[in-house]
Amino acid sequence: MVIGWDSSPDLRHYCNAPAEQRILFAEDDSDLRNLIISALHREGFHVLAASSGRELLHIFSAAARAIVPLPRAVVMDIRMPGHSGIELLRALRLAEWTMPVILMTGFGDDQTRKLVLEFGAFALLDKPVPARKLIHVLREAIAQDGKPAEPSPGAGEAVSSQAESKE
Repeated sequence: MVIGWDSSPDLRHYCNAPAEQRILFAEDDSDLRNLIISALHREGFHVLAASSGRELLHIFSAAARAIVPLPRAVVMDIRMPGHSGIELLRALRLAEWTMPVILMTGFGDDQTRKLVLEFGAFALLDKPVPARKLIHVLREAIAQDGKPAEPSPGAGEAVSSQAESKE
């Protein structure tokens, strides 16, 4: 778990940022997570980060309850402790959250690629992902989507129950 995500200065910056600049990012490798967060910050994004699928699920739940603003986009690893990126993507889509989701993996194959695209991912990027490429794909995803997604009533419970049913 990223220590104190719910009380960190990054949370204040994220909450006060313009909607177009808010990104949720989940990666369990701390070095890669910090590297990508730094690159996103340099490009003007405000990032709320998680180190596991479980932590990202808590952030989704907080967003559904309007404790934190909805992200403009989500970038996450596929293989994470707690919940996989695929499980979380599926739960988001079942809850009718439509923000762009970009997945990253070091273990991509054609079946995984097909599955994440069926669940509505904007892209699946192979690790190691150069920061420049990730930022390009992220900007493209944001530009094509138009505006931040709004969850349907009860979406937070739906996201939580869909992801937790996989445990």
